[in-house]
Amino acid sequence: VYYVQEHNGNNEPDRFHDGIAPSVKLLHLVVSRLAVIDNLSAKKLVRQWIIKDTSVHLRLYAALSKDTSLVSTDDVRTLLLTLDDSTFWETDEYPEIAELRAIRFKELEKNDQDTILTRIKKLPPRKNWPRSYNPEQVSNARHYIAVREMRRIEAAENILEENHKEWLEKNI
Repeated sequence: VYYVQEHNGNNEPDRFHDGIAPSVKLLHLVVSRLAVIDNLSAKKLVRQWIIKDTSVHLRLYAALSKDTSLVSTDDVRTLLLTLDDSTFWETDEYPEIAELRAIRFKELEKNDQDTILTRIKKLPPRKNWPRSYNPEQVSNARHYIAVREMRRIEAAENILEENHKEWLEKNI
């Protein structure tokens, strides 16, 4: 939901899209700029997005929640701890949630961090894959996704406690 500059010099990955994608990215850019000029007004806009029941509003909210001046740690905590399985695990559909989880993780209380890491260690639900899929491949995919999410948290300069680090090393 925001503009991205890729490493290889290419610009925006959605550069050939039209319609809602550029409109949402423009909205994100405008509210980000508004936050610099009038933070209170930007906060009010962002706060309204969390009560909307659409994936676009949730993704916008998560993207702007990386900014500590717009969304409090308590609000981030509430969001991250109440996500349904689909929103928590579907990083292709909700990449901003995974980013937010990693970036603001260190601000959370230890018990909230443990709750999130324990959920990750439980792996994505088996029901996310059709029954006809090979059980071993599904198991590998579930572990891969969980390890990826824990590594994402680690890559954002978060220090994992020993028990979580051991799980990660064992499953990597």
